[in-house]
Amino acid sequence: GLSDVQIRENKDGTKYACLFFAGPMRSAGGTESGFTVVLADHVRKTMNLSTYQPYSLGDDEPERILEELRMYERYQSFQFKVSDQSLLETVRRLPVEVNGVDTEQGKEVVQCYSSVQNSKIDRPLKELKKFQKIDLAPGESKKIIFEVNERDLSYWNEETKTWQVEPAQYIFELGSSSEDIRGSVEVWLG
Repeated sequence: GLSDVQIRENKDGTKYACLFFAGPMRSAGGTESGFTVVLADHVRKTMNLSTYQPYSLGDDEPERILEELRMYERYQSFQFKVSDQSLLETVRRLPVEVNGVDTEQGKEVVQCYSSVQNSKIDRPLKELKKFQKIDLAPGESKKIIFEVNERDLSYWNEETKTWQVEPAQYIFELGSSSEDIRGSVEVWLG
């Protein structure tokens, strides 16, 4: 459920509401969670707060959310499939920010992103390729190995009707989110 509400600032200096939910939002609680967002929007208007501007966190915030959802779908099935366009429009128009708090102590999610230097292909600046949730005791560190294969880096070539890997310089970044990168490596593929 709802665990916290904060007033945050958009890049333009206007204030908006940020809702923090504790624990996973499951389909069984979707109506309640959805109503909470509607109620928060009413309070936002009453308090004369601005709407949430998703690009305040980064130029690709809606696209990052879409990418992370599609990655999550590989491990969790949903009852309904929402189109990319519908999801992006929803995130762009959300009047309040919906966020989460970690409810499990000692957990960390390590994410692996790739980007292509001087890409000839129309693609996001940064793509989530792999992620892994790990248990950590206080002060503990663990070694994680991500195996990124050819299929993970492929794009669909409309002309040849095949999956291809673009020959280019790739940057692989590791962190707990796209905004919290803790290490990177560059490799030439092709």
